[in-house]
Amino acid sequence: MADFKKILVIGGAGFIGSYLVNNLAAQSGLKLAVIYHEDLPKESQLPGVSYHQMDLTNAPDEFSTLVNSSDCVVSLATPNISLIENLVASIKLSGSKKIVYTSTMLVYPDSEKRHSETVGPQPETKYEKDKVAEEQVLMKFVGTSKTRVCIARLGNVYGDVKNRGLIGYIMLALKNSSVLTINGQGEHRRDYIFVQDVVNLLEFLIFYPQQSELEIFNICSGQDYTINEVIAVAEKIAGQKIKKVYSKPIKEKLSVIGNNRKILNVSGYQLKYDLVAGLQQAYHNYSAKG
Repeated sequence: MADFKKILVIGGAGFIGSYLVNNLAAQSGLKLAVIYHEDLPKESQLPGVSYHQMDLTNAPDEFSTLVNSSDCVVSLATPNISLIENLVASIKLSGSKKIVYTSTMLVYPDSEKRHSETVGPQPETKYEKDKVAEEQVLMKFVGTSKTRVCIARLGNVYGDVKNRGLIGYIMLALKNSSVLTINGQGEHRRDYIFVQDVVNLLEFLIFYPQQSELEIFNICSGQDYTINEVIAVAEKIAGQKIKKVYSKPIKEKLSVIGNNRKILNVSGYQLKYDLVAGLQQAYHNYSAKG
């Protein structure tokens, strides 16, 4: 395990970030700093964690100071090429030991095959292109310093009310008895993974004694489901039907599925949640919010 004591989490107040910071805060001896953009109430801030609100587009001096004092920087922010460029520039000066960057499995080609990390990206949407561009900035940075770069390509993460993805909309439709609008016929296939499994694996990657300058890992379930299949499982858990409207399809990949053997082999981790258990917990989380 790498001897990292000072961790900076960019986007640490968001959906995945808040879970990761909770995990890290449970460890003794760590100095945690969180950068966030939107307002965060004091009651949502964990004791012992240093929180910093800032706009990172222009990289204020405070940002460089935080990077300079960190052993590992974790980026969970929404795509912002200026942020990644500023991060790299700051690290060149500071010599931070590691970057863990969260990308997406949507960078892979549209295919029913389970993609391993060696498959080249084929971005189509702006989001996918932005993620690939940020990955490329980090890949070019590799070799110019002693910093290790770890790219984690995430599947469709779900599980909490902060999630704005498909499963979040499904849960809101169940909770509010509202209409769920589905783009196309609901036959798009995705790899869904529960948020707690994601942050457990991200935590492993932070402290993983990475020997190579660059590593890429898929963090996913390795299982694929159509939108209609996910809805059917959620309806069974809730004991109610969702009012669905199928609308005109938007331009997006039909099937993106990941191979997770690499991360599971390296970490020895076993996923705690399959789709049923994950949706049960997600339904509980949404119901508990009143």
